[in-house]
Amino acid sequence: MYFISALIFCLSLTTVFAANCEDISGIWRNQLGSNMTIIQTSQNRFTGEYSTAVESKLRAALVTSNLTGIHMPVEGGALISFSVLFNHGKSLTTWVGQCMVCDGEEVLFTTWSLRNHFLKPTDRWMSMRIHQDIFKRMEGGFTTIPNHLR
Repeated sequence: MYFISALIFCLSLTTVFAANCEDISGIWRNQLGSNMTIIQTSQNRFTGEYSTAVESKLRAALVTSNLTGIHMPVEGGALISFSVLFNHGKSLTTWVGQCMVCDGEEVLFTTWSLRNHFLKPTDRWMSMRIHQDIFKRMEGGFTTIPNHLR
């Protein structure tokens, strides 16, 4: 319910802040503390790194994974999609969502699906998870992006 209320609030502000979300380069953090660094490249594409704060195995959150995505500016924000391959290719998560301006700050409202590799058909039911994340742009933006990503 919170997600829907926040989305409705943001929709009411899109006409005022329509120019934002055109360049999503920067550092973003979600409600669980996971961070991603995005570098927007040509033709509405972006790359970067994702550091999860969620662990299914001890020390899993210490690993940074590459991300790749697409960004399409639209009236009132931008549509986005990006994927991250985790655990040496044993799981893949894809986020789909929209960038909008809420109360003066850019926010990514996303729904994600995570697919784990499984070996036995009986493990299939546990191999897919779906949920939502809300990312907010971190202060400092582009100036704190590591040089190897620029």
